[in-house]
Amino acid sequence: MIVGIKYTHDAGVAIINDDGELVGASELEKVNNNGRYTKMNSLSDIELLYRLLSVGGHRLSDQILSIDGWTGHNKNPASPNGTIENFNDFLVAGYQNLNVNKATYKGIRQTFFQNYESYSHLLGHVYGSYMTSPFSENGEKTFVLVSDGGILPTIFYVDPEEEYKVIPVKKISKMSASIYGVMGLYFGPFKNQDIIKGVQNHSEKNVLLAGYDVPGKLMSYIGLGAPSDYLVSEIAEANLNLDRVYNLEFFRGMYEHTLMKMICKIPDIEKYSDADILHSIHTYLEKFYIEEIRKVVPEGFNFIFTGGAALNIKWNSAIRARSGVGEMYVPPFPNDSGSAIGAACCSYVANGNPMRLTKWDVYCGVEFNDNSPETDKFFEFMSPYDLGKFIAIEI
Repeated sequence: MIVGIKYTHDAGVAIINDDGELVGASELEKVNNNGRYTKMNSLSDIELLYRLLSVGGHRLSDQILSIDGWTGHNKNPASPNGTIENFNDFLVAGYQNLNVNKATYKGIRQTFFQNYESYSHLLGHVYGSYMTSPFSENGEKTFVLVSDGGILPTIFYVDPEEEYKVIPVKKISKMSASIYGVMGLYFGPFKNQDIIKGVQNHSEKNVLLAGYDVPGKLMSYIGLGAPSDYLVSEIAEANLNLDRVYNLEFFRGMYEHTLMKMICKIPDIEKYSDADILHSIHTYLEKFYIEEIRKVVPEGFNFIFTGGAALNIKWNSAIRARSGVGEMYVPPFPNDSGSAIGAACCSYVANGNPMRLTKWDVYCGVEFNDNSPETDKFFEFMSPYDLGKFIAIEI
């Protein structure tokens, strides 16, 4: 069996058996009342999820381990005693290795408590999304757009029958999907001047996002406003001008913050509400994605949208309706919650198997075990209004 492992935020484990079936996948946040976005702190976290998902008593040490690549986590192999206390201490593949012509190689192999493989985070998004899509069942060629907070949005061409199965076609922007969190630092209810000031000091911490949960909240918040044609036009011009002069060797995240500062200087912007401004940025980005997809993807061709940006249901609907693509697939785990699955898929193909799963569905894995206390002893029925009132008073 292959055990895919994502150890940074949204940490999880996924298992593909020797028959190509996705046995199951689970995130660490789903057990022991862990917090959202929980990351792994020790090897025991891997063992915990593996025991939860595995069947037949197979030992973890007998399986192929495939670890999701990450940025900066490529220092040293494990300590001599075969254990690690910090996941920064061992070698993994990079975050967005664009040399995807090597997608079928065996990965970086080192030893901590056993041999393992590692594939770039970017490849995990591509492979996990394609291999769970309906296109993989018949080996169909597909275009894939990957866009998340640490990956510049890039369109790939996937042909599972070729030796080099994943080919980069076009990097459509120097602006990552982190813009959706960064804009929340400048406008709206999550404005944070401290983080903005930190950007000037080139502090990596919290530079790109107001928080992992903020982009989703902003998707709702913009409903309080309306896009302005004037603002959309000015934002488009600002991004075009910045793209012409921006050097990608600049400090990570500076593009997004530089663009936001240019937007803050748009003439008469003070006449618009924060919700209007954010809705206008959202609308510009939506139009930009659609235009770029139209330039690359032939009309009616298969298309996959994945990465954290594909959690944006408004963009998904707009792309499906107006980009001219044919059948469109967005995985139910487009963000890093699917990275363990992606790592397992990379390894499955690299070990000589076809680029498809024989079986999987969103309900695979262990059955839900309801061991919660009897709720009627602690709670009484509340209407949505009463529940909101209770939360407001008590919290």
